[in-house]
Amino acid sequence: MKLRTITNSLLTILTVIVLLFVLLNVLSAPQGKGLLGFKGYTVLSNSMTPTFRAGDYVIDRMDDFDSIQEGDIISYQAEDQTIVTHRVIEKSAESATVQGDQNETPDQEAITKSNYIGKKIMVIPFLGTFMMKMQNPLIFALLCGLFALFFVWSFFKRD
Repeated sequence: MKLRTITNSLLTILTVIVLLFVLLNVLSAPQGKGLLGFKGYTVLSNSMTPTFRAGDYVIDRMDDFDSIQEGDIISYQAEDQTIVTHRVIEKSAESATVQGDQNETPDQEAITKSNYIGKKIMVIPFLGTFMMKMQNPLIFALLCGLFALFFVWSFFKRD
């Protein structure tokens, strides 16, 4: 009985965590409001290696643009609508200049209040790869099915 309770508790916690990250991902669209002031993005390139790598997941806090300082890592929406997360190398009252740690030159476009998203507070290695795989309907359905089967099995299992 005790093992069953522990297993059910762990599965419930895991399910809540997965659902929170899926919800964060859905609400992190550039026009989205985020989740409780946070947005999350999958890293698509190695421009910030070794700080983080492609396949990692960056969580940003939607801070005010004026709070940015040199050295901060921020996310912004580029002109081509992609989300870029790079380090601030120069900051003025109206704009910021950013550059990837692996890049030899700064990004071309200036970051302003209008395209600024937030400041990095956390990086979760490899979670971005998982989140991208979850966008495949077959994999998402399979994972949901496995969770459902486990809940049903644990509910009907007798000691």
